[in-house]
Amino acid sequence: MRKDYDAFIWKFGTRSAQRHEAADSIESMAHLVQEDIIMAAELHAKRRMARRKVFPPWWSPELTRARKDVRSAARQITTAGDRQLYNKKRNKYSLLLRNSKVASWRKFCTLEGKPPWGKLYRLLKGGKAQTMVGLMRRPDGKYCRNIDESVFTLLNELIPNDPFSQEDRRPELADGNIEQFTEPQLKVLAWGIAPNRAPGIDCITGSMLRLLWPFLAPRLCNIVNKCLKTATFPNCWKTAQVVPILKGRDRDIRVPKSYWPVSLLPVLGKVVEKAINCRLREQVATRLSGKQYGFTQGRSTMEAIQNLLTWSDLNSERYVISIFLDISGAFDNLTWPALQRDLANLGANEVMSPGR
Repeated sequence: MRKDYDAFIWKFGTRSAQRHEAADSIESMAHLVQEDIIMAAELHAKRRMARRKVFPPWWSPELTRARKDVRSAARQITTAGDRQLYNKKRNKYSLLLRNSKVASWRKFCTLEGKPPWGKLYRLLKGGKAQTMVGLMRRPDGKYCRNIDESVFTLLNELIPNDPFSQEDRRPELADGNIEQFTEPQLKVLAWGIAPNRAPGIDCITGSMLRLLWPFLAPRLCNIVNKCLKTATFPNCWKTAQVVPILKGRDRDIRVPKSYWPVSLLPVLGKVVEKAINCRLREQVATRLSGKQYGFTQGRSTMEAIQNLLTWSDLNSERYVISIFLDISGAFDNLTWPALQRDLANLGANEVMSPGR
């Protein structure tokens, strides 16, 4: 397996050395990097690890020996006809097997029963049953005629198009005075992607990025810095594989709103996203509201609740009335100009907020 990894890295390094990307567009550079990784992976990186024998947690060497004794006694029945020996070995093995299972289960409950939301809770609650998406019901109440129409209806409901035509107001090759990323800085962002997380449509994983980093770093760093300079994101890294997840077993599987759309994006694009987010936070972090807890590093919903309770305790009033708002489809109906204006008001430069 190590030999395959070495060949995978060598093949990508060889293809990288043949590329001359100085004058290429960002789109072309991104496509070539993606193409080189896929080509090297198809030749030398196996998609699935070889299956290995896995023993249950309650198995032991003593059980292995006892099972061998039972099988040996079973073979002797045909030659010596000694069934009494077989019954003795079999009963011994069955008793040892049952005791090992009970002891293992007790140990599991003792260790995993302490965390309130641990493995024992999830096991007793029951696993997630796989849901097969069938023919969807359209908003007019009629059912789709085939699976293609169902997929089209599902995507339109879960991932609708922008409500208004969005104007592209990106500056042309503008220099927003954004600090360039170095390879060590980009490595920290790339290592933030879990190696075994589900990949995008290109099947490139986080572990591949780590293996190929010595050759990938210069090319990816160049792409990231050009993206920041020109306010451009490669189109080939915007394509997602959408997986619908049923919200609950009590939901109607024929209604599109019963699903969460999980978009699996290419990991190379995620590195660019992390770089953009890092520079954007540097520009607007000082002007963000101190009362914002969502999507804020070091903040959580528990902290928001605790602050609310503290505020309530400090007031002399006897009752507290709370209002919770949940806007349906908030992100789907957000217009880009409004978002660009907010970024500009928070101090983002013209590359980060081109609507200014």
